[in-house]
Amino acid sequence: MDYLNQKKGFSLIELLVVVSVTGLVLLMGATYFSGDVALRRSVDEITNSVGTSLNLAKMHSSRQGVEYRLVFANCTSVDSTDPDCDRCNSYTDYTSGDETVNLILERGDSNVGSSNWCMQNTQTKKLGSTNSNIAMSANVATGPLTISFSPSGMRSDFRADANVETLTIFPDAGAKVDKCGEVGVTAAAGLRVIVGRWDGTNCNAILDPTPTPGP
Repeated sequence: MDYLNQKKGFSLIELLVVVSVTGLVLLMGATYFSGDVALRRSVDEITNSVGTSLNLAKMHSSRQGVEYRLVFANCTSVDSTDPDCDRCNSYTDYTSGDETVNLILERGDSNVGSSNWCMQNTQTKKLGSTNSNIAMSANVATGPLTISFSPSGMRSDFRADANVETLTIFPDAGAKVDKCGEVGVTAAAGLRVIVGRWDGTNCNAILDPTPTPGP
């Protein structure tokens, strides 16, 4: 029997099936990982944006001698009567399950107990998934949710509330991504920003490994 003349190989249809299945698997994997990466980046971005905005509010308040605050809500009605001061007449606070969070930086009209607040800038940040949530500590001012600063460099409510006000971004139970972020503001306006992993209760900072001592 002439074995050299017996040639076996894949037919064109078999090759097309293999290529199609391989492409589908790669596409599914790319979609899965790109979704995870997008969610992780959105958590990082929102956490850092909140920290930066709070720092700006504190700095502007000290420099300009009036209160500044960061509002965690969407302005649904803007009063533009005064060309130098757009004011928000109606806010809608962030609620669990919203895919976006709105940040509004506002300037007060006094160094304490401001009654009028002028909108300085607004940001809309996308969470990337309804599986992520944002929680504010119970002591954060409501109507709307705000953290405000006085020109003294303190939180405006430091005399009445000595607790740390926190904003935490965390995943739902059972979510595939455990990325979280947390921003805390002390009564003395000290800022703490954490980007880490969620253990079901707390956001734990991702620490760099201990460096190996040199020779």
